[in-house]
Amino acid sequence: MNNTIKDKNLNLEKNEKNNTTKKWIRSGLFYGLFMLISMEVVFPLIENKEISQKRILIGIPIWLICGLAWGFIMKWWMKKQAKINKEYNELE
Repeated sequence: MNNTIKDKNLNLEKNEKNNTTKKWIRSGLFYGLFMLISMEVVFPLIENKEISQKRILIGIPIWLICGLAWGFIMKWWMKKQAKINKEYNELE
């Protein structure tokens, strides 16, 4: 493998401080909000179905929980992938 000085100065490891923040909550809430709007407003408009207040109120806690679960799973998955990449880089 051809290693240059430029390659040796490249730091691909993520700062541990970024992994401890609660960014996953924000991204999960944005995902949940996006899914709420798309599933409870946009798709019924496309299908010419009625948009009811009851359906939106039921969708809010469902998509909130799903969004937070998605954010947490993404945080867990990225942390796992970072650990695998770190172990792989240490082998080289």
